Amino acid sequence: MTRQPVTPEDLIAAGISARDALAQLTEAQWQQKPPRMDWTRFIVGSHICGALQFYATQLAAGSDKYTPTIRLDEAAIKAEDWPELVNSQSVLLATVARGVPAEARAWHPSGPPDVEGFLATGCTEVLLHSWDAMQGTEIGFVAGEQIADRVLRRLFPWASQDTPRWQTLLFATGRGELGGHESPGEQWMWHSNPLDEWDGEEPRSDMWIKKK
Repeated sequence: MTRQPVTPEDLIAAGISARDALAQLTEAQWQQKPPRMDWTRFIVGSHICGALQFYATQLAAGSDKYTPTIRLDEAAIKAEDWPELVNSQSVLLATVARGVPAEARAWHPSGPPDVEGFLATGCTEVLLHSWDAMQGTEIGFVAGEQIADRVLRRLFPWASQDTPRWQTLLFATGRGELGGHESPGEQWMWHSNPLDEWDGEEPRSDMWIKKK
């Protein structure tokens, strides 16, 4: 099957689906920690928006070095603001991606992504952390199979291609199990560089492991 690239429209759609799910959380739930997380849902919302803003800043700057980002003021934000902020920051990154040259690349601690790489990592921030936030509620969160497939093929080219796509994306990022496959656990890593720079190996990293 020919690989379909991750597009700005995918990120915008991800932001809308996240907004619609997160808007169902109560004030009390925003202050609680989802299962298996050290963050409250309020901090999860802040993380998603901060990541999207960071990606947009890096891509707009187009530098091979870290570019400082103006962070959101959490003290000025109410929990009820996060759903729309997640949506608007998704649109922000998608708009920057449309406006930069096709060959643009920029700094990221996992390696310098191309435009599609930033869109795909933006989708992971929105979709996976929305799933995290909805854990422990009766609402839940499920991403579409097509967008999950596009993100998998761009960021996790080693992932199984004959298993349910959303379940496989959760598995590839240390969330859940996939029959017959060994979980990467907390050492999962994506391939942010352009796909033609992938060495064919499945990477491991301590980047996501909380430092003691």
